[in-house]
Amino acid sequence: MKKEFFDVLKCSILLEKNVAEFLNKIAEIIDDKWSSIALRHIARESEDHAKTLEDICRAYGLYDLEVAIEEYKRIIGSKGVEIIDSYKRIIERLDSGWKPDKDELLKILEKQNIVEKLAGEDIYVHFLLRLLEHVVDENAILKLLLRNISEEEERHIKLIEQIIERLAVKRL
Repeated sequence: MKKEFFDVLKCSILLEKNVAEFLNKIAEIIDDKWSSIALRHIARESEDHAKTLEDICRAYGLYDLEVAIEEYKRIIGSKGVEIIDSYKRIIERLDSGWKPDKDELLKILEKQNIVEKLAGEDIYVHFLLRLLEHVVDENAILKLLLRNISEEEERHIKLIEQIIERLAVKRL
């Protein structure tokens, strides 16, 4: 298996874990119960994505799943590092008691949809699946797992769009 494939997997694990923590924190502060339920659902699926990707790495004998931020930047690019930093900053602010107003919250969720698109389309479909096509190990189950994660990312986008629409018209 190509090193690039595992590098991207490790970066995806980091991204999915940060997404899950971030969405759980946002779900805690939203007054709308349906939006909160949907965000917690997406967070649980993101946690599952990270666990599945970890399992894939371990199936190939890769147990060191830590990724340095410099390595992350080299693999995913500076935009990916900005996304992780943004999650960490928002989580720290939320942990300190900050509660975004409606406009801030909508902007945060709109940015999250961009991340879901990046993960679903760019990372899983265009990058990981294409890397797999050039590898001797033609593993149909692995491809299906990655496609499944990508499809779930597409559903996350739709859910977040619905949350944004709901919160835009609702008083918080």
